[in-house]
Amino acid sequence: MKKHRSDVATCIDVKDLFVANEKEPEPTTLVLQGPAGIGKTFTVQKIMTDWASNELFQDRFDYVFHLNCRELNTMTDYFSLVDLILDSAEYLQPAIEEILSCPERLLFIIDGFDELKLSVDQADIGSARDVHARQPVATTLSRLLKRKILSKSTLLITTRPVALGKLGNTVTVERYAEILGFLEEEMKEYISRFYQNEQQALCVFNYIKEDETVFSMCFVPVVCWIVCSLMKGHISEGEKLAKSLKTTTQIFVHFVNKLLEHHCLDSQKEGVLQKLGSLALHGIKEQKILFEEEDLAKFSLDPVQSASAFFNKIVFKQDLSCKSMYHFLHLSIQELFAAMFCAADTSYAAAESLLNTSLTPEGSNLILVIQFLFGLTNKKTQALIQGYAGESSSALKAQLERWIPKAMVFYKNKPCFVLAVLHCLFEIQDQEFVKKAMKYIDVIDVTGFLLSKSDCLKIKYCIEQHDEGLKELAVTRCNMGEEEVKILLDILNKSQSIGLEARNLNAATIERLCTHISTHHSLERIELDIGKEEDGLYLYCATNWICQVSKLKITGCVPEDFVLRICCLLLPKYKLEFLSLEKDGFSPETKKQLFDVLNTSQCRLTSLWLSENHFTDDCIPDICKFIKTQTSLEMLSVENNTFGDDDAKQFLDALNGLNLYFLSLADDNLTDECVEHLSSIIIANPSLVSLHLNKNYFTDKSVNFFIRIIQNGTSLKSINLEANQFSPEGELKLLCLEKDLHKTGRKIIVLL
Repeated sequence: MKKHRSDVATCIDVKDLFVANEKEPEPTTLVLQGPAGIGKTFTVQKIMTDWASNELFQDRFDYVFHLNCRELNTMTDYFSLVDLILDSAEYLQPAIEEILSCPERLLFIIDGFDELKLSVDQADIGSARDVHARQPVATTLSRLLKRKILSKSTLLITTRPVALGKLGNTVTVERYAEILGFLEEEMKEYISRFYQNEQQALCVFNYIKEDETVFSMCFVPVVCWIVCSLMKGHISEGEKLAKSLKTTTQIFVHFVNKLLEHHCLDSQKEGVLQKLGSLALHGIKEQKILFEEEDLAKFSLDPVQSASAFFNKIVFKQDLSCKSMYHFLHLSIQELFAAMFCAADTSYAAAESLLNTSLTPEGSNLILVIQFLFGLTNKKTQALIQGYAGESSSALKAQLERWIPKAMVFYKNKPCFVLAVLHCLFEIQDQEFVKKAMKYIDVIDVTGFLLSKSDCLKIKYCIEQHDEGLKELAVTRCNMGEEEVKILLDILNKSQSIGLEARNLNAATIERLCTHISTHHSLERIELDIGKEEDGLYLYCATNWICQVSKLKITGCVPEDFVLRICCLLLPKYKLEFLSLEKDGFSPETKKQLFDVLNTSQCRLTSLWLSENHFTDDCIPDICKFIKTQTSLEMLSVENNTFGDDDAKQFLDALNGLNLYFLSLADDNLTDECVEHLSSIIIANPSLVSLHLNKNYFTDKSVNFFIRIIQNGTSLKSINLEANQFSPEGELKLLCLEKDLHKTGRKIIVLL
């Protein structure tokens, strides 16, 4: 996350959300996504506050309107867009026409698209594009999203990742942004502000940090808040509490326990939870998050008494009167209560219905309820709620076990859901159950999905329980760093094929990875790309069928002993077809050791790149010995070294018998002394297509030899002679030859 935030190419500040960049124009439709509790609503509320305080977007927007999807769900009458605006800002009535006359100066925030139960995919009613036309709320919102009204306005939409597919089918999105959670130092700052007592805050932070699972989950602000709430007033019990918090479900159950302890008599607890769970499940099924007093009454809940601890009250203005509505403290709390109701249902009908509905296009919002359902079957979690929330039975486990293979088929090509299934298995904390479930999971491909440390812990836990191992593990373009890769290292040998990409790594971590794959019994092909970046090393690793050819590429100012160790680990095992070692020089001793490894390797290279290594006469015999063995070589680059003419002649002799189609000897201190030798070797190579000899010291004495090369190298398509020492007359001869050959139908490019 730290690397992700510091990467200007991928990270964006709130103030720059609507700013154009090199790759994207100024967006007018932007999606702000993130998991539950990460702070989506908080962020847009802060945006509105800062705009209203003249601190943000003043030069872009004259008016900002907030449309809360929870509130829209409750609207059953017909509303125009003007009605929706004036519903929360009635005082704008006299100026509304003037306001809407400049739509390019308006920002509409549509908050909580994933919570929207209204269908925005329905057919339009009529053809009106008038902002005053009263339609069902879903139709009015759909017109705004689809740019049928106020098409020049700007939209900022927040959603959980599970609704991105539905949103993408409705809206043409020009920019996506994901809210990142707390870094370690931010978590520490939050805890400090929460307690306002430095000693207590440090004590709690240290307890949390000691438990890797809880610590990694606290990057989500709402989880951090829950953990802090649990530990407040119980600092002395902090160690015991932290050790018992292994899963997200346990954290939330602990929190509910505390609320019950302070707000319900023991005799009331089971009844209250039953009612809350029934209401919560009803709301989840109906995609309903805001409840009226009548709704609570239907489930025998009194908002003033027993339920007050679990709800927040919101007052809406409605015409001349006010309307009170209620929502659970957080959507995740509602999802937990829904899962608790299903787990306690002795008929198992509620759980069966929930699981079946989750495997339909309309049921994607149920996955987190199911995650809690898995967590509630864990024995330690059951012990926390024993006596007032029923007991999950083996029959429920059997239901969950039957759901896994169906879920993996349904969610197969959806990374966020595949990851959610793994989270479910982690929540149950039952190794035998997970072993059985993992038999149905032979591919974990979360390519392109931002992985947190917590996600990696879940992936590792599940793969560890896999008896047969995976066919494929793909975690590329997941913005992983040092901590995430370290977590996954030990389970790489449990996958037949690997795709892994990470940044900000240190050399020791990459060496550990190379050690794993050098001893992996089933790997036949490997592609490894290592590069030096500002904050560490970049790594791309692919094996077996994920990569087409065996390839090793190391570039940048990396330590030479590191390069040598990587080569020693991998070259004896893999028959490389592509090798690129491009760094800023090797010492004589390392060069000798490197070519000793190369000359005893199983390489069958088609491409060899040894640029910028300052190879001199001390290693030419070793280079030549190696190249002579590479009879399949097609592309060769030794540019930006310090050969000189005698070294070049010896090197060129080693090319005899090879069928190269690309050769680069650029910037190698070559002069006219070696050009005759060069021309004979080049002409003898019938397949050469591209020749690079730029940035050397050739003069007009060599022009006739280059003319000979161009005329006789019948397959040659381009020759680069830029930045040499030709006179204008010498260059003219070569260019005239190029034109003459073009007239005969032979196309060749001579760069000068």
